Amino acid sequence: MKNVIMFILFTVIMVSCSKKEQTDPKTYFLSYIDRLPDKNIQLTDSLSQEQRQVMAKYNLGVSIPANFKSVIDDKDKECFIFYNASDSSILLARCFESNDSVINQIDRSTKFDNPEYGDNYNDLSEFPHFKSCEKLLTDSLIGPFLFGGFFYELLGADNVMHQGFFPKSKKYQFGEFKLLFDDKKYLIVCSLHNGYSENLDDNPRWQAFRFISPN
Repeated sequence: MKNVIMFILFTVIMVSCSKKEQTDPKTYFLSYIDRLPDKNIQLTDSLSQEQRQVMAKYNLGVSIPANFKSVIDDKDKECFIFYNASDSSILLARCFESNDSVINQIDRSTKFDNPEYGDNYNDLSEFPHFKSCEKLLTDSLIGPFLFGGFFYELLGADNVMHQGFFPKSKKYQFGEFKLLFDDKKYLIVCSLHNGYSENLDDNPRWQAFRFISPN
């Protein structure tokens, strides 16, 4: 009987540890919001081989902005986490394959004839991936989303949606959520900061992620 009890306890512990080690690639990259700064997290000035493979796979242009460093993460080597220790800013991004279902979810989120937001706008309310991210980012709702704009058009995506929000994390005062997408992929980018100014000619953060045309 004692051996049976010990076996059951061992099994429970192993299952518990296994669950802790599992990561959800759709939202794991956002966990760094509450993990930085941390002296035990490794930072680097360059992109990893795995990140460059992601860039090649999805035709992404990615650069580490001025004064930022890249986080080295072994659990999800396809995510991009850039941290600026001087002003406590963070950029979190990950690219995902798109399909008809994703495009339909985004299309179904379009609303019309709202007296406050105009003739048409999108709140991504029918896009489950966004809603799971939103819960981690803020205690309120993000939206309605704005479409494009001069700087955003330079990011190369067929569609760019963006909106500011107030972060759940008390480390940051301001946040911006961006969704870049075409028919093959979508890129989620989240920026959190306490206000900043930067030289637009010196590898600024707004152009850290962009879509590039395949050769």
